[in-house]
Amino acid sequence: MGDRIRRIIIWIVQRLPFGKMFAFRCYRFLLKAIGIQSCTTYFGARMNCDPSDFVQLMILVFGVWEPEISRVITSRLAQGGVFVDVGANVGYDSLLAAKLADKVVSIEANPLTFALLSENITQNAANNIRVVNKAVSDKAGLLALYDPLPGRDQGSVTTVEARGGGKIATVESAPLDEILTWEELRQVSLIKIDVEGGEIPIVRRILDRISLYPDRFCIIVEASPHEESVAWNALFERMSALSFNAFFIPNEYTDEWYLNWRRVIGPSPLNKLPNVQADILFARV
Repeated sequence: MGDRIRRIIIWIVQRLPFGKMFAFRCYRFLLKAIGIQSCTTYFGARMNCDPSDFVQLMILVFGVWEPEISRVITSRLAQGGVFVDVGANVGYDSLLAAKLADKVVSIEANPLTFALLSENITQNAANNIRVVNKAVSDKAGLLALYDPLPGRDQGSVTTVEARGGGKIATVESAPLDEILTWEELRQVSLIKIDVEGGEIPIVRRILDRISLYPDRFCIIVEASPHEESVAWNALFERMSALSFNAFFIPNEYTDEWYLNWRRVIGPSPLNKLPNVQADILFARV
């Protein structure tokens, strides 16, 4: 099924007067029966997507993933620089950033997902993307990976055993400042960190080595204060002390939200951490 047919179908589904969600679920079932398909994102990248995976399904159907974060990436890279994608998944954000950034460092720990990431980058001839198959942490070593949602969402793979799921691999880990070259470190404009609960040691290490980074670089991080409130609040206070302002990025992960989404709202200022999982932009503005 091609892009044009998929877009027509979803256009019709979105405008149904009733039974919209039932129709969408039937459409999902059809796409899963067809299997892996090639699609074009809203910014023109070609990607191979498996509709049995939630992230890839949304890209396949709508041509976009996390539209609010997509907008932040686009606006923050308007002047170029280096984009670092920690937890790159199948490469959507990396390919988006490659349209604007001088260089992209795309880091993915899961070996199976890394293979898909590499395929997507290769087929787009994105020569300004460097791919790295490692887990980012606060020190070099080895980390186990766990899959809480096998066969449903590769993006849920985590280094946090408490999130559940069976162990699927053991991978090398390293701090971000040891993965990036000196030139990459000095030119970083934006770092996106989404590693399903393993964000705290990564951010803490960045703050410990803050002098290595440019004065005005930004961080997008998926925070889970409902799981580790003390540690997250400490990081939030530390960010504030280092003159970072915090902004909440609206985001949801449901069929209904994607089906009914119409326009970007944009980040809003945060004075304190929410008590639920949230995407947060930290920026010195």
